[in-house]
Amino acid sequence: MEAELEAAIHALSGHIGPEKLERIRAIVQTNLARGRLDLYLSDHLHTPQDYVRRVAGYYERLHPTLHSLQVLKSEETWLPLYERLQRWAYKFLVRQGVASAQAASLMVEAAQAAAVTIATTYFPYDVEFEPWAVTILRQSCLQLIRHSRP
Repeated sequence: MEAELEAAIHALSGHIGPEKLERIRAIVQTNLARGRLDLYLSDHLHTPQDYVRRVAGYYERLHPTLHSLQVLKSEETWLPLYERLQRWAYKFLVRQGVASAQAASLMVEAAQAAAVTIATTYFPYDVEFEPWAVTILRQSCLQLIRHSRP
């Protein structure tokens, strides 16, 4: 499979520069080591070439945002995301049966915990950013719910 991945990465070389190509190669190799590629290929509808193209497409589209969030820590990028994290947290907490007053206080803590994780966690570039961020937020919310119950 590694030969197929390398061939797919090489096929991109006419479309993107060598620096981006190396970044995509590193992402694909990391995702392979973490088992993400196996999950993608498990439905038997996709090929390693599809996966490389997927990663390259997400990288091209999402890297500026991720760089702004994780490397530059840009307030301009973080503030709107943090506000969305709080809204998502509140809605999720209420759906989990948390009283609205308690949800209002927990949403800030959940959004903060999710923001720290988003800022420091590896992004695999094989998924959309928003569902990835929502998953992280939900995990933060569930941890807070577990810790806040007597």
